[in-house]
Amino acid sequence: MSRSYWITPIILLWIGSACAEPAGIRFVENTPADNAEYRTGDLIRREIRVGVEPDYELETGLLPSIGVSVADGLEVRQVSWTREDEGDGVIYRVQLAYQLFKTVVDTEQTTAPALGLGFVAGGKRAWMEVPAWSFTQTPLHDSTDGHASIKPALPPLEYDLEPAGRVVLGLIAALLLVAGYGWLRLRFFKRLPPFAAAAKNCRRLLKHPDSAAEQAVFLALHRAVDRTAGYVLFSSGLARFLIEHPEFAGMEAEFQQFFYISDRYFYAKNEQVSDAGSLRDRLDFVAQFCDACALRET
Repeated sequence: MSRSYWITPIILLWIGSACAEPAGIRFVENTPADNAEYRTGDLIRREIRVGVEPDYELETGLLPSIGVSVADGLEVRQVSWTREDEGDGVIYRVQLAYQLFKTVVDTEQTTAPALGLGFVAGGKRAWMEVPAWSFTQTPLHDSTDGHASIKPALPPLEYDLEPAGRVVLGLIAALLLVAGYGWLRLRFFKRLPPFAAAAKNCRRLLKHPDSAAEQAVFLALHRAVDRTAGYVLFSSGLARFLIEHPEFAGMEAEFQQFFYISDRYFYAKNEQVSDAGSLRDRLDFVAQFCDACALRET
């Protein structure tokens, strides 16, 4: 038997094993077809169907990672896979989406590298390589001079901000007006505490000290006492008032003197009023008493 007689079958056997799928893998289908056309910004979707023996599992950790650039201007954007039982085998569908970022001024051919897929079954491992694939990239706009210029389809919008500025200024002016009005109300119309209001009236009335001023001063001070107490206060209720209002502690003698002079003024005969001192003395005491109460009230 010649040497060529037994070498030939060996060569044929080697060629057949090289053309067959790896052990454990039954078939591979790859879409889309090569040489499809895309433009900048397009998503390029691929689906790879692999039929394997039922005990083989896809090694998902070997799939491309999102964000990885696999070619010039070609980036992985989505990766997913599914497993389906079919007959006596399993079909894996691997879906990939790439986005094209490269800008070209003329038609170009781009080739994406081969993709390796691994499958394991116990101690066995099957490895296959999906061949590299090509596609055609065309420019966004045709260019006759070889220098494409990408421009927006519409000119930028121009806004007239003057009317809006007038509205804003008007709103600011209105807010300032409202704030000023509120401040004036607080400044001029705020109700003073009882004794502070009485002290203010006393200072005004005592500019012209006479009997009419004396009567007005006593009435103003009685209103302050009643407002503070929350009821009409007579001399008989003074002890209760001082307990309810400890801020006036230590002023019991002044309050008693005030009620004594007031009772003399309103209820005694004219000749008995002088027992409480002269008009000037009475007015000075009332003014000092009112100021002292105003300093203590809360």
